[in-house]
Amino acid sequence: MNERFGKSVFAALVALWLLPLSAGDVVYLKADGSNTEPYDSEATAATSLGTAVAYANANGIRKVKVVGRVDQPTKITISNVEIFGDGWDSANLNLSAGYLSPGYVLGENVLVHGLKLTASGHGGYLRALYSMSSDSCAISNCWITGLWVKTISGGAEPAGNVTAGLITHTLISGCYSSNGGKENSHGLGLISLSGTARMRNSVFTGNYQASNTRGPLDGVIAVSGSAEIENCVVYGNYVKATEKGDSDTGGSKLRRSGGIVVTGGSPAIRNCVVRNNKYPATPSDGLYPTETGEDIYNPTLEGDFFIVSGATPVIENCNVPEGQVPAGAAGCQTGDPLFADPDNATAASRDFHISAASPCVDAGKFSDWHNAATDYSAAAARYQGEGVDIGVYEVEKSPTPVKVSMSISSV
Repeated sequence: MNERFGKSVFAALVALWLLPLSAGDVVYLKADGSNTEPYDSEATAATSLGTAVAYANANGIRKVKVVGRVDQPTKITISNVEIFGDGWDSANLNLSAGYLSPGYVLGENVLVHGLKLTASGHGGYLRALYSMSSDSCAISNCWITGLWVKTISGGAEPAGNVTAGLITHTLISGCYSSNGGKENSHGLGLISLSGTARMRNSVFTGNYQASNTRGPLDGVIAVSGSAEIENCVVYGNYVKATEKGDSDTGGSKLRRSGGIVVTGGSPAIRNCVVRNNKYPATPSDGLYPTETGEDIYNPTLEGDFFIVSGATPVIENCNVPEGQVPAGAAGCQTGDPLFADPDNATAASRDFHISAASPCVDAGKFSDWHNAATDYSAAAARYQGEGVDIGVYEVEKSPTPVKVSMSISSV
């Protein structure tokens, strides 16, 4: 497993979302297993996710372990189970579904961790890799990659529709969206966070939105409702529009942010680095990733944020480029975050550690969840020094001494 993700199973999440487990209470899932009940070893493993989850649910088993790559060819709704692997370099749950399949639907009491969640074999038409609609479900320590979303009718289709639950310690990279050249269609975020959805300690980089003939595409993350994005990095994502994406006329829609679009409600975006989410210098340039590396924005449009009229987001203590601080934001900064290796040609290898000299150190706004949390490494405490660092990593320091209040009469 990539060392930056660690091997934590996040015991606190397990305790919160799952019932107590007995030793050996695991259903194995492996493509070349013998598919023999009770599926309690790699040799006898179930060969389909549907079989593994159904058996686990029917027998009161709470764990399904994915070994190697397993293809999932049809839509599946998952509830009351923990699905895990030993890390996304060794466990791959691949959605190989067909035309317009919604893929995974995470229901009540679900924890997914230590996996690569991918998509293939869909011919470029996939409405959603997964959806989450319960506050009792979570994705952690995963790499979500290979989403390929092509809108075939008017409107917008997110690849991941998250209306509740938690995504944490997760890399979202190498995903693609196209509007398919349809009238009034546009990509509204590869991931849509709304309702009570939360995204924390996660990296969103190296994703691409491309329009064909009708314009414009919005940011790679769409957020609304009471959703929260905290201590995340949204960096190096790319929006390519045709010339019709430069005007809001007829069936074309104006292209907007390359990073985060706030579409409504009062979502919170805190302690995030949102940078380098690009428009091309000219609408016709560019295969993804950009070869020139230019950081040029249409001067009339926000490059990293776009706030739709009527939305009232709470944006606090974020790091953004000079001139890109959203109206109404509080405590934001524009200094270079001093990332270790943010522009690595391999997006999954980009390193968003910050140095001790970064302006992001101790500059974040505290939230209660920081108390027991770890940073993106799953090793360092999220709250060190005199405050929380902006972004996904903490610069490790000696623990801050406990401050004790007392009066003269108590001495």
